[in-house]
Formats: sequence, structure tokens, C-alpha cells
Amino acid sequence: MALPFAMSKDSAPAGLNGPGAAQALLVEGSAVARSILNRVLCTAVHRRIAVHAVTTPQEAPPLLQGFDIALIDIDLDDVAALELIARLPSSCWRVATTLYDEEERLLPALQMGVHGYLLKQDRYERQVEGLQRILRGGPDLSPALARSVLDGLRRAGDVAPEVDQILGALGRGLSPKETARALKCSVGDIHSTTARVYTLMRQPPATVLARIS
Repeated sequence: MALPFAMSKDSAPAGLNGPGAAQALLVEGSAVARSILNRVLCTAVHRRIAVHAVTTPQEAPPLLQGFDIALIDIDLDDVAALELIARLPSSCWRVATTLYDEEERLLPALQMGVHGYLLKQDRYERQVEGLQRILRGGPDLSPALARSVLDGLRRAGDVAPEVDQILGALGRGLSPKETARALKCSVGDIHSTTARVYTLMRQPPATVLARIS
């Protein structure tokens, strides 16, 4: 099966590619979750990393250009969190964290430009694996989110048949491995397609903020 697009390394953020210690921003209100996500960052990023942790989006530094990766809790204050995501440089990996695997919560973050999301109720090992998939260009796409994205692309008349099949399978609850087996392609093809879908769904920040305000 030939896929219509794939995530190239050139389209990935440049963050985490430079010399020296990586710089991470971690926004998390819960002390327990903050400790776990700190460990997730240190384990998933295979280089020295300095983590700047704050409890709310408002406490983030005014200058964000030095950050290579950011984990932003979108449960605290969705508007402030989305505004912070919009301020992060294009070279920064932007990852949403949430307790809720809900389309209503995740879709605005996806439209604002995150590269993936982590569910805080997942066990530590699964969060590490999830962040590593994001950094390899293969973010997760929940069934509800896949269905919502597919509906939007269909309404816009902007969905290739192969992408329709992939999102349809993910929307029915198939795993990437099961989807690849059903469509006779590789798991890497599925991950590349979901990463590209994230890019296609991005919208101007003002449009996203106006919709949820």
C-alpha cells in the first residue's frame, strides 16, 4: 500500500539535536505527576537534560527560545495552556499532557500545534514509550480523536483514500499494528501518517482560542 505522505526528518523540530544538555519545560500542577513526568523526560530523551518545572502556564519563563521540548498540562487552564503552546518556538517539541483521553480536550491542542500527547493515568513505562514514539515521529491518535479528525477532513473534502482507511481503522479502535496488518503496510507507515495528520490539522492560534473562549 503506497501512502500519500510521510513525516520527513526535515519537518521535525530541530530541538534535541544541538550540543550540550537539552532544555525542557515541564508545566504540571500535581507534584506527583510532575515528579513522574520529570523521570519520563530524563528516560525518554537519550541525552543530558535540564528540566525547568513550573506548576501553571503563567509561571513559564517569558522567553521560551531556549527550550528543546515542552510538556504542557492542558487540564489546569486550557486557554492559558494553549496560549503557552502557541508561544513556543517551532524548534521545540510540544507535547500535551492530560488525564482525559477526550476529543474535546485534545483536539484544540492538536490544532494549536502539539506533536503528540501523553495520558497521565498511564503507567510510567507506557508514558516513556509514548514520548519516545512522539520523538520518532509516530504520535498516538486515540479512536475518538481519529474519528474527529477524519470527520473534519471529509467535510473539507481533503482526505486521500489511504488516509481515510487508516483513520477509519484507528477510529474503530484498531492499534497501529492491527491497522498495518489490515491495510498491508508497515507500522512505521501508520505512525508517519498520524504524525502528518497532526501537521495537517494545525490552525492559526487566534482561530483556536476564539473557538474555546
